[in-house]
Amino acid sequence: MSGTIENTNNNIILKFKYIIYLLNIICDYRYDKPRFESFLKTYINIPNKNDILYEYANNIYVRKNYSETIKNIINLVLDLKYEYELGTTNILPSYFNIKCQNVKTVLEINTKKKAFETYHNFITNENFISKINRMIIDIIKYTKTKKIENDVLKIIDHVIYLFNNYTVQNNTKEIEYNICECKNNMTIDSYLSAMVCENAE
Repeated sequence: MSGTIENTNNNIILKFKYIIYLLNIICDYRYDKPRFESFLKTYINIPNKNDILYEYANNIYVRKNYSETIKNIINLVLDLKYEYELGTTNILPSYFNIKCQNVKTVLEINTKKKAFETYHNFITNENFISKINRMIIDIIKYTKTKKIENDVLKIIDHVIYLFNNYTVQNNTKEIEYNICECKNNMTIDSYLSAMVCENAE
């Protein structure tokens, strides 16, 4: 099974957000009770528990009072996130820039394919999917070694559930919605509200 570059990139970003969200919850619960109580009040009032509190999901900091284990986990997460962001800085903009254009020449098509292959090779060679999944396993192992109240464990389990909902495929593929299987352009038929091949009779 494979996913598009758009879905793969989006799901990797969301997985990092859920990991950071989870780490902030655990760290505040263990090391900053007033901040955790404030989070809990906000969390309880969220109508949709699948929504995340973005102030909790965007950044995490290593504080002096954290255990060495949690410091190491946070540093590994931040390093991997930085590695992904840095590695895709040149790949994704060039891919999306080419994708948005009406590609017609052989050079443009080859440039687009090269950008696509570069992204696929980057996430495959660097093994990002396995590394991200290993991070969540390390966090789960950490939580199992600590005494955590049941209400907090339910929140942690829910965030892990949300993390697992975003699957990242090992293979990526490119989908051309405006190109027919016969390689002709597709046009929108306003009467049918559908895309049809230009060669369709």
